[in-house]
Amino acid sequence: MTNRLSSLIFLGLLHLTVASVTTVWTRPVTTIRSSHDAAITAMAVQVSENRLFTAGHDGKLMVWHPATDRLLQTIRADRLPLQAIALFPDGDRVAIYASDGRREHRISVWNWKTGERLYLHAPDDEVLWMEISPQGSYLIYSVPDLRSMRMLDASTGRQLPFLRQSTGIVSWFITATSEERVMTYAPSSGAIAYRNVVTGAIDGRFQAPPDLKRFVLLEQRRYAAVETEAGLLGVLDLLSGDLVAEVRAGEIESIKRDPGAPDIIVLARALVGGKTIRRYRYENGRLQQRFETRRNIPDHTLRIVTIGRELYGADRNGTLLRWPPFENDPVEFAGGIIDPIRDLLFTDNRLYLLTAHELVSIASDFFGDISGPDRSVSFVDQQSAQMSVGAGARFLETNNDHILLWTPVGMNDARLHLFEPLSGRTSPLPVTIPPGVVSISAYRDDLVILTRAGLLSVINYWTGAETLSYRGAGLQTAIRSGREVFLGKAYEGGVLDSAILRIDPRTGQTVPMDTEARLVFALTYDHQRGRLFAVGVVESRTGDLNTVVEVFDGPNYGRRRTILEIPGEHLDAQVTVDPVRGTAYTTLDDRGGILRWDGARVSELARNQAHIPRRLVLSGDYVFSVNWDGTVSLIDRFDGNSAMDLVVIDSDRTGDWVALRPDGRFYASRPALASDYYFSINDDRFTLGDLIFEATSSVRPPRPSSQEDAPPAIDRFETGRSRGFQVEEETEGYDPEGGEPAPSS
Repeated sequence: MTNRLSSLIFLGLLHLTVASVTTVWTRPVTTIRSSHDAAITAMAVQVSENRLFTAGHDGKLMVWHPATDRLLQTIRADRLPLQAIALFPDGDRVAIYASDGRREHRISVWNWKTGERLYLHAPDDEVLWMEISPQGSYLIYSVPDLRSMRMLDASTGRQLPFLRQSTGIVSWFITATSEERVMTYAPSSGAIAYRNVVTGAIDGRFQAPPDLKRFVLLEQRRYAAVETEAGLLGVLDLLSGDLVAEVRAGEIESIKRDPGAPDIIVLARALVGGKTIRRYRYENGRLQQRFETRRNIPDHTLRIVTIGRELYGADRNGTLLRWPPFENDPVEFAGGIIDPIRDLLFTDNRLYLLTAHELVSIASDFFGDISGPDRSVSFVDQQSAQMSVGAGARFLETNNDHILLWTPVGMNDARLHLFEPLSGRTSPLPVTIPPGVVSISAYRDDLVILTRAGLLSVINYWTGAETLSYRGAGLQTAIRSGREVFLGKAYEGGVLDSAILRIDPRTGQTVPMDTEARLVFALTYDHQRGRLFAVGVVESRTGDLNTVVEVFDGPNYGRRRTILEIPGEHLDAQVTVDPVRGTAYTTLDDRGGILRWDGARVSELARNQAHIPRRLVLSGDYVFSVNWDGTVSLIDRFDGNSAMDLVVIDSDRTGDWVALRPDGRFYASRPALASDYYFSINDDRFTLGDLIFEATSSVRPPRPSSQEDAPPAIDRFETGRSRGFQVEEETEGYDPEGGEPAPSS
């Protein structure tokens, strides 16, 4: 689009109203109405406000208002898959449990309206069941341990010294309305115990059948619906431990209670045929089926909830389905409409967005000097082309004005091309990329490839000739400088071993470097200043694992400094260095943001909790963040504030994209995208027509409410590591914009 109207539409993008540094977005005015991009793992309903909460394997928490078809909030709550949701009675807070199913387990509590994470708690094992007590005083969960119960102060996350007695492994529990007692069920023995919350004293004990699962408390709180060991639908009397009713309901996959009626809703695979939904009711001592739906239940449906007279389902692809009353077939309530951006390149005021299916390029003088007083836009130009490059496609910059495009389609036929930005054309290079690549980078005329089998190859990409080959165990990443090749690996022990190796390509001499890390998985080299940044895992004095960023400089890289340390293992963290100013930016942030090190201290850029950065690209006046959810965020690197989010839309046409501003205003690459299929407007004062940029637009959207009266944010790193007197004197006068090497610290 190069016409005048497009230029005027894009013009409004410059008058930005954005959040302060270290703040987060509140409930957005405008949201891209896209569902989860992976299986939906949990659903919860807030009946009083007609809200639907969904959590997914993609780490997203989403809040919907089905009555108006709105997506109220999207929070990328964790890099790990979300497994469970627990709602607070105040309606504003929600607890979520995230886990990789092996070693990492996290419970976080959020104010979903503001997008703010209130606290994070790391359980010591898998969470079997989690709930918020009826009055919101406690967050309680159980783990597979003989002392199974854990209690937190729900307001602060502080662990409370309650229920420390041996309870056996508890798979389900329920807290009394008074919050004085908790009832626990141990599946190995079938024991039901009523315990005092504070003292742990047992007030009553009953024997129930073992190995019951899928507990759902019924309207009469004395009873719970369960799936029995034999796979039957049963009703358990919680005051006697007896199964008072059982029926065959098929192969049960989900049990829910209808919040608007005393019905038990069962999603099951029928003994003959596909999936079905049945309603049961327990009355007068009998469990009876009321009816079986005739509605079509897609085979990939995983879980269901009811809101009023409507039924909602979620599937393994992240799609939300709705069954309206009196209709047989479901309709799609919300699906994934984002074509994930895999990588980006910015050069000559043109931004290239690479997806698995297309290459979208956008040129505008908007990408110029945003620090100037006059930020007018005179042109917007966009182009697009279909490409088949695969999910792992990458642009590789070579430090000599060449751009390479790696297209790992099928991995066995991975290709390397020379990319011409002005024309968008590619030409093949005579390099064979081996399968199982774990790290690939370029420097000048060399390509540095590391495979899963532990083979390092340095190849001239013009001739295909190999100039260095090295094989080792536990290799994680590799980069090249002008004189050396650096390897990050797992430390195996021994005097000459280290998590970082330095190799001279001319002689093959290998030198271990001094580091505290026992695993280094990311390396970045500052060619201007001769500094090496390493991201790795260290063991703290208490035996916990932390992730650190270390920087090496000086003669033979003998000067080592730890500039950042974050609790936990963050094995996807990266560091990117500004070649002009020497400032380092990293995704190593347990809050899901971007941290900046200017050579003296660490600070935090503005967080947008809807996105977690995966990879950073620095160019011009922006930090471009390629996010885990397939979007791209632009952050002003001078004041650290969000400028906009870019989304490529998955549609029948190539080149569909949206630029969304923090205040809710947006630009759509074509007018047809400005519809309620693609957007949710969460402010009744505005319509889509008000918020899209047009030549006649005069509506001024509100500033995000959290910014108007918010107190100044406290830099959480100001009380970090202490510095010596001489270092303090050096760093106080350091100018991060001057392009000089940072002082030692």
